Amino acid sequence: MNAFTYFRRRKGANLGATLSRLAARAATLMVLSGLGAMPLHAQPKVVEYYNSLVGTQFPNEYDYPLVLKNGQWTSQNTSWETDMPVLVDGQNGYIFVNDEGTGGGNFTTEAVYWKRSYGPLLGIAETGYYPPYPEYSRLKFYAFENNAWIDETAYVWPKITLEDFMSDDMTIRDLRALKAIQAALYVKLPQKGLDAEVWLVIRNTEVNAVCNGEDWFKPSNTTPYLTYCNTLKHRLFNHMVVKWNKSDGVFAKGHLSRRVQPWK
Repeated sequence: MNAFTYFRRRKGANLGATLSRLAARAATLMVLSGLGAMPLHAQPKVVEYYNSLVGTQFPNEYDYPLVLKNGQWTSQNTSWETDMPVLVDGQNGYIFVNDEGTGGGNFTTEAVYWKRSYGPLLGIAETGYYPPYPEYSRLKFYAFENNAWIDETAYVWPKITLEDFMSDDMTIRDLRALKAIQAALYVKLPQKGLDAEVWLVIRNTEVNAVCNGEDWFKPSNTTPYLTYCNTLKHRLFNHMVVKWNKSDGVFAKGHLSRRVQPWK
């Protein structure tokens, strides 16, 4: 069972040959199941990489392997076997799956690959939603080495925490307030371009309810909420660009800013 079940119940020399064998096996299964097989040359690289990792190497770690039905890429929620439309942007090496579940929140999966001279890097970001707000994202990066995908997250991705979004004059007490109101970090992988984004997420509906004295939401301790509204709100950054360093094949923390949240 993977870590996100709660939300939904360098060497590249051998990569082509291995993926070809995996694709051939998948094609055979599709024919036997009556779905028909897509010609290998028409399958985007990002789908090859994603399915070889999600569907073959880590089937218990990730859900949503992709299949082709009636000319459209789709996936299924493994709990209730419902087909879900999938966005596959082969030109930009991008996949997006949105599992709306049965209500009460949805779960998204993004997959993107970056080209490196010694083989591809595949990033997968999974995010559960507390509507309309995204929760913390689980993010992993994999490199293909010795016929297998290897977790390189700690090497290629910088450690990013709530503290990165605080101004220099803020204190540990301010950090505790952010944690108390369940501030979270949401990772958005790029469909276009090479740089990723990290957003600071504040559940403004609940926070505003406390600060405005509304009756429908009354936490046992209102102090962190009032601290946020009165002293922190306008001092925090809420957006970070995480820059792709092409020469080194890793990411680095980039520009901080204050932006309108896209999920409002």
